[in-house]
Amino acid sequence: NGYILITFNAGLTWKDISPPPKRSAFAAKFISSVREIVVGYSNTSICITRDGVATWMSQTFPSYDECGDIHTSRSGTINAMMNGMRNGSSILFTTDYGSTWVTYSGPFDDDCKSFAIDPCDSNTFYVANEEFYNITDAIRSLYVSDDRGATWHIADSKPFEYLCGSVITLPNSIVCFQTMHEGI
Repeated sequence: NGYILITFNAGLTWKDISPPPKRSAFAAKFISSVREIVVGYSNTSICITRDGVATWMSQTFPSYDECGDIHTSRSGTINAMMNGMRNGSSILFTTDYGSTWVTYSGPFDDDCKSFAIDPCDSNTFYVANEEFYNITDAIRSLYVSDDRGATWHIADSKPFEYLCGSVITLPNSIVCFQTMHEGI
């Protein structure tokens, strides 16, 4: 079972802030303050608190198998990558703290645990395909979309023996795509 822990003193002490019931969390991010937190779980649920963990709102997305990664913005937008073995994976977003969710990406290959949004162009998304649990083509790829996920193309791919761990973006649109054998 997973726990969400928070510290306010540089790691000297930690407090469990996990919403019940305890389960495996894949991603946890602050939204626009330390009182606003979003958590994505392996069972396709997303939990959001806006009052410093006093209460949590939970939503489940039954057409997917897990929440792979989450990104937030200071404006309160939450982007969640939802993985689905049956229908592929998609990126969903909300601008009202989860009251409504919109799928703004076409499906891409399942088994992705990391995505990034270009800091210089919010229309450009990057997704690292691990091809680990649900092997479809034995190719691990970096997917890129220049139109907020409406369409995807493979920017780089590696044979099955390379494990894609994550993708991050840095200022000036620098993209780091990490693989096990070649590093960053």
